[in-house]
This record gives sequence, structure tokens and C-alpha cells, in this order.
Amino acid sequence: MSSDFHRVEFGTKSTAKPGPRHSAGPSSASAPVAPTVAPPDSVLVPIDQWNRLLGQLGNIHEAGQQLAEARERMGRAETENDFLKERIRDLRAQLERPDDTPAVPVVTPEPKPPDPSRRAKTLSFELTIPEWLLRRRKRNL
Repeated sequence: MSSDFHRVEFGTKSTAKPGPRHSAGPSSASAPVAPTVAPPDSVLVPIDQWNRLLGQLGNIHEAGQQLAEARERMGRAETENDFLKERIRDLRAQLERPDDTPAVPVVTPEPKPPDPSRRAKTLSFELTIPEWLLRRRKRNL
């Protein structure tokens, strides 16, 4: 059994001071062991149990963070689900209409007739390849 203790006082932690039981020497075996008395405002906790408790607190903290993230994802999924249900409802309503008119009338502007006074613009150019480029190309073939 571990003889190391951890003293906890009002939310602070400090290592318990070794008593006569912790002192080493030839007279320690013959001396009676005085029980370690904790002050009334503190509790002595074995180190192994203290470390296990801290590990459990860490696990609880991590589980709380995972729960918060899961709730956030659930909220986003519910919002998306509601949006998609509404979208499906709208699409079904469009399909069930007797005529083929869209829900929102589409107005297309009439194309303007071409202006006879405007002449069509054309682009014309002449491409001349330099001789040195032609010679180089013939060599590479």
C-alpha cells in the first residue's frame, strides 16, 4: 500500500508533509508510528486514488466537449433537414400543377431587330512567317 498522500485544502493542492512514519533511520523501526492527523479543513487522499480521480475528471471534461460538438452538429442537421423538406414540398407542388407554367412567370425580352444603319464589323489580317522560323521548322521535322 502506498504511503504517499496528497492533501487537498479548499480547492488547492499541496503534498502532505512526511511525518515520523516517513523518516528513514535506525530509530524509526523502534519508534511507535504516530497516526497522521489531517487538519479539520483538509482531507488526505492516497496518490494513486488522486491520480485516478484526476484522470476521470479529464475523461468527463472530454466527454462534455464531445457532447457539445454533437449537439452543434445535430442542430445543423436539423436545420438542413427542415430546409430540404421545404424544398421537396415546393418541388412536389410544382409537379402537381395541371399546366406547365412555372411557379414564377419568366419574362423574356423580345430581341431587337438589327439596325440596318450599322455595318457588321469584320477583322482581317495577314500572317507572315519569317524565313528563319520556316528553316528551323524544316530541320526539326
